[in-house]
Formats: sequence, structure tokens, C-alpha cells
Amino acid sequence: MKLFFGFIILILAFTSCKKGGCTDYDALNYDPEAKVDDNSCYYFWIGQNYQGGKIFYIDRSRKHGLIAAPVSFQTIQWGCQNQFLNQENGDIVGKGSSNTLGITDACGFQTAAGLCSQLDTLGYDDWFLPSKEEVVGMVVNLYPLRELTDGGDESYLWSSSQVDTNTVYAVHPWNGAAVIFNKGQAYSVRPIRAF
Repeated sequence: MKLFFGFIILILAFTSCKKGGCTDYDALNYDPEAKVDDNSCYYFWIGQNYQGGKIFYIDRSRKHGLIAAPVSFQTIQWGCQNQFLNQENGDIVGKGSSNTLGITDACGFQTAAGLCSQLDTLGYDDWFLPSKEEVVGMVVNLYPLRELTDGGDESYLWSSSQVDTNTVYAVHPWNGAAVIFNKGQAYSVRPIRAF
């Protein structure tokens, strides 16, 4: 009997010495030395204020994603008329940054992409004009949370995705529908950045 109680005391002493912390590798505060999960794990979430804007996309790692700027810039031409820019798979998530660089290299900073790339807010200056699918994701994830209504005129939002020499995609901020417009028309832009 004494041996049994001694064994129980030894087990209790051993388990009570285990370090508590977050044991979920996917959590932002994962502690590799923690032996017991203490329910302290935390994660990014859609709509969270972070690094100068609102998170609207989180990748599979759950540690990286995309952030929408806090405000839209109203009515600017897309620019770069009569020029076709090589944008391989330029519509997909992850292409907005390279699309923006290609647009500003070819057409300068008096464009929707140039306006986005010159944004510096809260010390973050790596903003870009989102690709078509990035704009759609922003609208689908943030508009229902009322995170895209900043007092602007709710016009279409330009994407950085070109269709042909004179047309590009813009996305409706209420329903995420992508529409093709002429580059010379003026619509809003909502810069984004990656984290």
C-alpha cells in the first residue's frame, strides 16, 4: 500500500513539473519547450487590425497572409493605356505585388498601381495594387464585416490584373463580381500588403 501511494506521489510530482504553454505548432506563440497545453495559444483572424490595416486572407501556414489598407483611394485611372504587360497568371492570389512592379516599371507612378506602391501608413510602405483574386478575397471576407465601408463612394475597386492592351479587371465591393473595364476609366483602389 505504501508503495502504491509513493508511486502516485511520484507521478503527481513528475506531472506537476511539466512546463505549461502553447503546444500547437500552428499557433503564433508556439512554445517548443512546453509539455502541457495551457490554452494560451493564439492565431491570426480575418478582420484583425494588424500591421497598418485589416487581415483579409491567411495562408495555410496560418502565420502569413494579406492585409487591406484602412481606406480606399477614390477615382483614379488604371493608366498604362495601349500597353500590354506580361502578367503570367496575373489574376491569382500572390501576383498583385509582381503585377504592381511591372505596371510601375512600364508606366510610372501616375497609375492606380503607382498610387498603391507609394502608400506609407503606420511605417509600412510595401503596399501594392491587388490582383483580381486578391480583390475578390478582400471583398468576400471584409465587406460582410463592414470593413470596406470607409465613407467612400463604393465604386468598383481596380485590380492589377490586365485583360488585354486596353482593359483590366475591377471588382464590385458589395458582391465580389469581377467586371472588365477600360484602363482610362476612373475607379477606386484599396492597396494591400503581405505579412
